[in-house]
Amino acid sequence: MSIRFVPFCAALLMLGCGRSAPLSPELIQAHAAHGSQAKAGRAFDALGEARHVVGSIGPGALYEISVPASWNGDLVLFAHGYALPQLPVEIPQNQDGYSGIRDLLLQQGFAVAVSSYSENGYAEAEGARQVHQLRGLFVSSFGRPSRVFLMGQSLGGLIAIDLAESHSHEYAGALIVSGVLGGTSRQVNYIGDVRVVFDCLWPGLLGGTPTQIPEGAFPQNAVIQALAGDPNKLGALLCTFRDPGFRLPGGNGPEFVQSAVRVLGFDWLGAGDLRGRTHGHELYDNVGVTYGGCAPQPVLDQLNGCVARFAASADAQAEMRNHYEPSGVLRIPVLTIHAELDPIVPAGHEAVYAAKAAQSGSQDWLLTCVVPRYGHTEAFRPAEVVQAFDALVGWVDSGQKPSCPVFPTP
Repeated sequence: MSIRFVPFCAALLMLGCGRSAPLSPELIQAHAAHGSQAKAGRAFDALGEARHVVGSIGPGALYEISVPASWNGDLVLFAHGYALPQLPVEIPQNQDGYSGIRDLLLQQGFAVAVSSYSENGYAEAEGARQVHQLRGLFVSSFGRPSRVFLMGQSLGGLIAIDLAESHSHEYAGALIVSGVLGGTSRQVNYIGDVRVVFDCLWPGLLGGTPTQIPEGAFPQNAVIQALAGDPNKLGALLCTFRDPGFRLPGGNGPEFVQSAVRVLGFDWLGAGDLRGRTHGHELYDNVGVTYGGCAPQPVLDQLNGCVARFAASADAQAEMRNHYEPSGVLRIPVLTIHAELDPIVPAGHEAVYAAKAAQSGSQDWLLTCVVPRYGHTEAFRPAEVVQAFDALVGWVDSGQKPSCPVFPTP
């Protein structure tokens, strides 16, 4: 099908160009290796008598537990985000700013424990099981903590909310950073929707489908050239979505291109892992979806007639619900922070979860903070994550829900 585009959104590419940044060749993997590059062990040396234990949890999962010399009696369990299936399983020293966050928490007197998961990819079930096991490992080595807090980022946010909902009696509170709080199905549909609209606009450039990826490397340069070379098609991609809370974000041309490349690259590198978790059955579903958005109606009509349609199998949908579809039922304080313009896990997840919490009568246990920034977990510096965590601890201590933390303009 041939689709004609008027220059209705070329102006989008001119917005905020003063904030533009060059695209990195490693753009599509930025979510898997960002944050503080602090040297592991620096805080332990500074604290003198700090104790540090490393080991394994069952087959394949590694963990480390760090306790400062002046331990305040509280423990923080850190759930890291998505790790590409192609990478080795390891403790995430330089992922999600973990090292910097850990060092700051140790300086405040908190013990910190983290694990890899027994496998990479969309390992929500494995992650929830192994993060929960860290508490028992801690008790066996250091005694029972006064309180245990959860901290999860990205996929780790989904893991943390899973534990907060299902084991609330064992945790004092949870901080979720850029979390997949709207559930796995919405995240899969967001990624898949971007892919099918892209395929309609640039047919044949990628090949395969949203969940069946061809062999070979992601053609990042070709994708960048296609996106940057046709502002009107890029505008149509940005302006077509099933839910306005789940659309490609950006504040300027390079950010729009970066968002599309990161999502398409994430799909290319991770779809095989996720499809493997549903035994090769289709998990993306857009049957009956009428895409809307800010594109002119004739363009939307043509796109709705052009996009490929996929139906998720019942067992794949059940697998995604089980791992994991948050209920919104809370009994402990949960504070969330999320960049408003998050290209990997859209900030719309926050509104979905807040609605569930309100429906279950749990709204008093939830504080949702959407920050006007671009980026995924890298949008928050370690000190800002700890600032949000301090607000959570103050909430637990006082019983009074705080205001959202105020972060400086980056």
